[in-house]
Amino acid sequence: MPATARSLGTTTGQLRRMSNVEQLDWVRRYLAPYRGKMGNWLDVYCAVFWPAAIGKPDDYVITSDKVARQNPALDINKDLDIHKWEIREALQRSIPRQYKHLFE
Repeated sequence: MPATARSLGTTTGQLRRMSNVEQLDWVRRYLAPYRGKMGNWLDVYCAVFWPAAIGKPDDYVITSDKVARQNPALDINKDLDIHKWEIREALQRSIPRQYKHLFE
């Protein structure tokens, strides 16, 4: 997001021109405020997708029709609310079988 990039002292254009390895420094800067708050892989995902969900239980709800419509794969039950358990389930479905044990 342009505003997020600006808050980190860069631009989306600059980030786009960087290699994935060069971008890691910016990822670290972005995640720094959440250090110590992320207890598992799902919290790391939420730090990027919806930071208010970090540390919340699986029944935490993102009640935003707009967010649900923009992310239909995460709204598993199609009620236009995204529960944290839905994010977990949707992501686990996309993990190759040989790596699933890392995300349980």
